[in-house]
Amino acid sequence: MKPKSAIITKYNLNKNFIYDALKTSNVEHIANHYGCTKSNIYVFCKKHDIKIPEIDLVGKEFNMLKVLEKIGSRGKSGRQSIFWKCLCSCGKTVELSTASIKREKQISCGCWIKSKDYREKSWCWSGCGDIHGKWWSNVKKGAKQRGHDFKISIEYAWKLFLKQNRRCALTGIEIAFGRSMKEIEKGATTASLDRIDNELGYVKKNIHWVHKDINLMK
Repeated sequence: MKPKSAIITKYNLNKNFIYDALKTSNVEHIANHYGCTKSNIYVFCKKHDIKIPEIDLVGKEFNMLKVLEKIGSRGKSGRQSIFWKCLCSCGKTVELSTASIKREKQISCGCWIKSKDYREKSWCWSGCGDIHGKWWSNVKKGAKQRGHDFKISIEYAWKLFLKQNRRCALTGIEIAFGRSMKEIEKGATTASLDRIDNELGYVKKNIHWVHKDINLMK
């Protein structure tokens, strides 16, 4: 009987489980399930001829970037990465790897770093997309002080905002976020997080983005 590899023994990896999981999940989620690294899963799949489905990011938005098309693979054999052509909200295009895009560390083509807003936020930026980290922290704190559950992430809220096409869920009016705390304090943020069912807290499928004036009238 052929001995199991060190990776299989250490993490108790199961070929059939991973094969089925890849149909509905991604490598990162599977790695988290086993408590191992993504590299462990990639090595395991290669050894057992398990094909990992290709990721399609075309049309998706990440911070100030929108993915236009897939360029192809780059890098040395065995350590290649998929690169994508992205359009920045400033109008410029930039080519980025899947990892750079999905980690959402790259906010823009580079224009954001040169901006006044970046200098104001600099090291304390901890938001997602246009949602300022400090503003989000205040929303979360306020909800908890009012006794509401708050079980949504800033990433979930940002994706929902994009899904609504940056518009109020009830009126269709365009809504936006202030780009800095100075702007936010002056009332530049018109987007407001609203609960659909007021008997429930801020949980998935019970929130949407509305205009702040609409939320005040409810």
